[in-house]
Amino acid sequence: MLIKRKNSQKKLSKPSDKKETKVKKFLRELKENKVKEAEEKRQIEIAAKKEYERKRNIIVPYLNKLEKQIDEKDLTDFWVFPEHKGFKKHIGNLQYMRDLISKHPAHYEGKKAAYITIFFRQNEPDDSFHRDIDTWLGVNIAGFMVKNGKLTMDKEQFGGYIVWKTDDFAITKFSLKLVENFTKIMLNKDICIPSIVGYRLEIVLNDIFKRRKVTIDKEILTPLSGIKKNGN
Repeated sequence: MLIKRKNSQKKLSKPSDKKETKVKKFLRELKENKVKEAEEKRQIEIAAKKEYERKRNIIVPYLNKLEKQIDEKDLTDFWVFPEHKGFKKHIGNLQYMRDLISKHPAHYEGKKAAYITIFFRQNEPDDSFHRDIDTWLGVNIAGFMVKNGKLTMDKEQFGGYIVWKTDDFAITKFSLKLVENFTKIMLNKDICIPSIVGYRLEIVLNDIFKRRKVTIDKEILTPLSGIKKNGN
């Protein structure tokens, strides 16, 4: 008579079907979440692009009209003596200013002057650095001092390059009164912020000026209708 021997080795246990279901569920949900997140990101990008185009369709006509007004007044670039009353604009190149000062050297000696230039994005070449940083408009203020009958740029220098990006039009449109205020503030507070690409308007007002305890009269700030900051 044969005697069956019991197998001394224990049967290897397999992962339960329940455990396998949990793993599969986890992997499935992980994949679904990634797909969902990718779609949400895509929808946000679509909405942002649509909103940018909406704002662009407001900004471009405004700038075209503004540029025409500036050109008609021949104020694309001009000189001022900001310490003088009235913020009188002198239209001419550097030689014009030299001749003006040479005619009345005593009157201008020790005075500060500013050369102001207004830039429009649509006038920039296709490879301009302005075009890829969302810059539409720029105002450059270059400060000088009259010493010994000559215009000089040294430690007495003041000014800076201020630019409008899309959402900066929610703060204010361009105005010559605003440029006058910027020029006088930079002169009186010894602010000099030279830059190749410029400091955006929001940073100038809410950071640079704020640290100098400077505030702009709210009556000068006139937002461009239809433009609001992202998130508002």
